[in-house]
Parts: sequence; C-alpha cells; structure tokens
Amino acid sequence: MERIRRDLGPDAVILSSRRIGKGASSRIEIVAAMERDEGTAEEASAEKSWRAVGEPGRYAEHGDRWSRIEARLDEMNDRMLSLASKLAFPGKNDERGTSPLYRELLSRGLSRRAAGKLMKIIQDEDLEANAGQDSDRTGDTLKRAIIRSVASCSSGPEGEKRICAFVGPAGEGKTTTLAKFAARILYRDKKSLGIITMDDFRIGAVEQLKIYGDIMNVPVISVPADGSLETALSSFTHLDRVLIDTPGKSRSDGEYVAKLRRSFRESV
Repeated sequence: MERIRRDLGPDAVILSSRRIGKGASSRIEIVAAMERDEGTAEEASAEKSWRAVGEPGRYAEHGDRWSRIEARLDEMNDRMLSLASKLAFPGKNDERGTSPLYRELLSRGLSRRAAGKLMKIIQDEDLEANAGQDSDRTGDTLKRAIIRSVASCSSGPEGEKRICAFVGPAGEGKTTTLAKFAARILYRDKKSLGIITMDDFRIGAVEQLKIYGDIMNVPVISVPADGSLETALSSFTHLDRVLIDTPGKSRSDGEYVAKLRRSFRESV
C-alpha cells in the first residue's frame, strides 16, 4: 500500500487484487486508482463547455467521430464505476472477488463514491481486521467508519468555523442526532454554536429544536421554504459552529434535492 500511494498519491485506494500463477513464480496483481476530485472535474467540464461555445464549427466536420469518441469515454467511465464495486483488501474478498463490506454499503443505497470513501477510512484506520467474520462485526466496523467520517462536524482547529447540515429521509433521527452533536460541541469541545432549521414540513419540528436551544442556551433560527438560508447564516458569522436541520426527504425526490443543493451552494 505504501508503494501504491507513493506512486499514485495519498488518495489512492485498492480496487481489487488477485493471485496469478502458482508456486515460486506466482505474483499478486493489484488494481488501484486515485479518487477523482469533483472540483477539478467541474472545472474541466466548464472549460470544455466554454470551448464548445467559443469555437463554433471547429469540430463540425468531425462531429460524428467526436460523438462516437465521447460515447466511448462515457462507456469507459461506467466500466470504471463498475470496477469500483470490486474495491476490497487483499485476502478479504469473497468468491466473487468483491468486498462484503463494500457490497453492504451499496445495497443500503450509498453511491459508489460515498461507499469508496468509507472503505478508504476502513483501510487507512486498519478497521477491517475483524470485518466480514459475522454480521455484528461487519456492522460495528461500518459504524466506526461512519463515525470517523463525520467526527469533523464537531472537532477542528482552533478558530476554524464549520457549517454542518443534517440531510436524509424522514424518521431517521436527524433532529435528535443534531441535538446530540450540539451538546458535544458545547460541553466537550467548548465551541460556540448556532442552529438553523429548514424543516417547516413536519409538525412541531421548529418547536422541538427551539426547546433544545432553550435548554442549551443556543440561538435557533427558522428558515421557511421561501426564506433565505444565507440571511440566517449571516446572523451566525461570529459563532464557531452552525448546525442545519433539513426536512425529511428521500434522495429520489430530485426536485427537492436540487433545490437544497442550490440553496447550500448559494449560501455557504
């Protein structure tokens, strides 16, 4: 692993491994890749779009050829995503050559990117030692990886401000979890805190958070559906942490997800 990261960088992860040949002449084949940076990808996409508009007709006579090339590139990208499903550790694969932990994450609805990040944490923190031996150990390993992936919501360098949003389906405990994080930030980390709720759909949601706020002496601002998250955040610029509660919505609600993403992009 050290050699892979030396060659590919610190973000490299192992996708699959297998032994080739037998005896003294056998060798281990490892497939590794670097995690793609979304910011770079977006910049590249924007640059491509700008060139397409700014240089009309340049590729017109080869339009069909370029279309086929782009289609081929899309196909290759899909294959890479499929290959990512074989992410595993040497000796931890099952008969299908895939990691039970990774498949478990995908089966629960995580994207390949999110599942890959958790697997990288498991790999970096050496949490996989007992994983996969039984369902309890597998669940415990995943739980510890998830906890480590969100621990930065409360911790961080002195003077650094952080905004954390709790997003997910209804009934999954977002508001209760937010309250627990708020207590941790206040009493363990000794950080100043503000809470924003965007949940004006669930009856009593705003009142529930305001009660939490009164108990912990934390300011709570409610942002209605047509309100401005940016305005609410501007009221908390002097605080170390801001926690945002959102309505319980399924990720299959594309319109809501797009609206929420746009609101965060414009405000944070």
